[in-house]
Amino acid sequence: MKVPHALALHGAQVLPVLAWLLLFANWSESRRTRTMIAGTLGYSGLVAVSALQAYSGRAPLDLGPAGAVTLGISAVLVVGAYAAALSGSTNRPA
Repeated sequence: MKVPHALALHGAQVLPVLAWLLLFANWSESRRTRTMIAGTLGYSGLVAVSALQAYSGRAPLDLGPAGAVTLGISAVLVVGAYAAALSGSTNRPA
């Protein structure tokens, strides 16, 4: 249960930083909200996959096909949300 606990705990850092970065994007509020939702869904998927791995007694990287696909999609959503937030920034934070 260490990995799901660590991921959930760090979500309290990862998601607010994403929201903060989106403040600098020169986008409409609905686009920023959709990007935040994508990042949140992706991060939730990462936590869910790691929790299911722990509950089933498997190693964190001992993934089946469904777990691997879910993990990949979730990671793409999180990284994509961060990349979009950074690329949309007009005034980059210091």
